[in-house]
Parts: sequence; structure tokens; C-alpha cells
Amino acid sequence: MKKNKKSDKRHVMRDVYVILTGNDHAMIVAPDNNARLKNFGDFVTGFAEHTLDTNRRPIPETSLLHYRIKGTEDAQMTYPNGEWTPFADHVYSIINDRNSPAEMSIPLYDAMYCYQMGIDPLAPENEHDKLVSNPVYMACIADYISERRESN
Repeated sequence: MKKNKKSDKRHVMRDVYVILTGNDHAMIVAPDNNARLKNFGDFVTGFAEHTLDTNRRPIPETSLLHYRIKGTEDAQMTYPNGEWTPFADHVYSIINDRNSPAEMSIPLYDAMYCYQMGIDPLAPENEHDKLVSNPVYMACIADYISERRESN
């Protein structure tokens, strides 16, 4: 009797990181497809650094999210030709289901501020509710959302 290879695949919890803009546009980053990402903290810090380095303003309101999603060990987000896989469709359905909370979530503005200050963006003392009472944080937000004009 021949075994069905599909049923031999083990299901595991997969880490998936999401960049969600204010207009609900989501970009998915699968850390197992990116060797530079060791954990969600690396993702948050790396994206904050990248955003600051681009020096574009205004920076749209954006959230960085961490989901743990059940999938097969070998599930990939895209095929080699760049088309979405069924796993990617599954990830998007979970993100779109408002009853599926993320494991962790951090506003990009908070991540950028923490990066600039050299502090851990995921530490409890740097949660959003605590940062907003800091006038330096509020000044940074004003810079992030302002229009920058190029000098001649």
C-alpha cells in the first residue's frame, strides 16, 4: 500500500512577521525565508533602522506584528517564480480575521524611537502607553509625520 506523501508532512507552528499599514495593506515577512532574522526583535529593529535610513517623510502609521501560524515544516510563502502559495493565502486569511490576535504588535513609530534611543522596543518599560507620556517621544513622532522639503 502506497502512503500519501502529503499526510507525512509534520505540522508545526511557524513564525510570520507582518508589516500592516494604516490602510490595511499587509506585507508578510517569513523569518525562515530570511536568514538575517533571528527573532521578532531583530525584525522590529531592522525595519525601524531601514525606515529611518530612507529619510522619507511623512512616515505612514504602520504596525509590526508577530503571528504564530500552523503550517507544514516546508511551507513557503512563495513559489520560486514569485507566486503566492496556499500557505501565504492561509496567512492572509488569518491576518484578515480580526478575531486572530497577533502574538506581539508594536507601532512602527515606537520601534523607530526605541532604535534612535538605543533601547529595547519590546521591553515592558517601552510599551506605547508609557512612551506617549515622554515629550522627547512626542517630538520624534512630530518629525516622523512631518513633510520634509528637499533643500536646493
